[in-house]
Amino acid sequence: TLLKAQAVVWSDSEKDFTDLGYNVAMISSDDVGSLAHFAKRRKVAFTLLSDSNTEIIKAFDVLYD
Repeated sequence: TLLKAQAVVWSDSEKDFTDLGYNVAMISSDDVGSLAHFAKRRKVAFTLLSDSNTEIIKAFDVLYD
């Protein structure tokens, strides 16, 4: 998914943001299990949030098909 491709890129830049005092999180329509598996496999250290019903994603108008 688009999130997974972006997460790999963000993983490389996460320290730049945390050094500035920011917390990094990404939201996805993927289920919790898929995100946990992905985070473990790709060693993603930042928070991945599941919004499987896309309620929050739609509220922020960031739903990409």
